[in-house]
Amino acid sequence: MNSISAWTLPSLSECWRGSEESNLVRVNWPAPRKAIWNEAAQAEQLREIASLEDNWDGCGASAISGAAVHNAAVALNDLAAYRLRPSCILPTPSGTVAFEWETARGSAHLEIGTSTFAFYTAPVVGESIMYSGSIEVSNAEDIAAALATIVSSTLPHSMANRDVAVGF
Repeated sequence: MNSISAWTLPSLSECWRGSEESNLVRVNWPAPRKAIWNEAAQAEQLREIASLEDNWDGCGASAISGAAVHNAAVALNDLAAYRLRPSCILPTPSGTVAFEWETARGSAHLEIGTSTFAFYTAPVVGESIMYSGSIEVSNAEDIAAALATIVSSTLPHSMANRDVAVGF
């Protein structure tokens, strides 16, 4: 397995590997040492995801719509303002785009579709945080505050003032 450069994201083929049975299997790789991501690499990943056709996984997965890719690009840009670039950008079989974060403090997952999103954190210690709703409402600040519990070592001041849904 190739190690990841601090300046690039893994390609879609590095995130997934085909098996003999034509199923795609998630491949894990070591986390990069730096949280510096190349915006061009992420844009290329989104273009690659946008080019997937129906049945891209060999198991009937839906193609990812242009609207879902656009919404993912907007969310990526919004989260970049908080320096919260995902560890991986992935297509899902249901036709959405997923962002994932993995750290020693836990993991987080943001799934973005044509009109809705879903987000959760799974911290090693503490309560999980979940959000979901309409893509039309900007949730970047709430998601950034929740991601800070996983990604950064300090909790932003805005988190103390948020009424968040907690639990699974």
